Amino acid sequence: DKQIVKENPDGLEGRIGLSLSYRGVGESLNGQKEYAKAATSFSEAIKIQEQIMASDPKNAFVADNLLESYAGAGVSYREMSNFDSAESYFARVFEIEKNLKHARTDFLRRLIIAKAHLEYAEMLLKNRGSGNTAAAKKELQTALDVFEDVKSARPIDPAMVEPYERIKTLLASL
Repeated sequence: DKQIVKENPDGLEGRIGLSLSYRGVGESLNGQKEYAKAATSFSEAIKIQEQIMASDPKNAFVADNLLESYAGAGVSYREMSNFDSAESYFARVFEIEKNLKHARTDFLRRLIIAKAHLEYAEMLLKNRGSGNTAAAKKELQTALDVFEDVKSARPIDPAMVEPYERIKTLLASL
């Protein structure tokens, strides 16, 4: 992807592909608990995705990937206990959420955002402990409501079953 972008720096397809590669590497590194490297990879993805969004703000595909990149970066920073940066990335997810027009049938986007509410709730609990239980519970309930609504219309995507179960477990523990 880097070579494609190098040969054609204005090519949308190559830039999108490169940003997806960076995001995928970031997700993999988060899974391996290599949070600093993951944050760097997400940063590269975000830089490209923000450039594309600036020139094509209605590009829903890139907007969805930008949401996931912001959420992934938020997780990276949360796990490094850099809560200010984590909160900044989660805030970006929720800002995009406010500005997007949602179709009730846009199940994947809704689940991506619900998962971001879960990740943010976990940050609130990790950062502020029991002093912010009410705020975390509100985020978890928001996420659960989305999952339950989607589940009432169709089976939940297998990749989203684990976050759904985490939400229910965390809510039950609060």
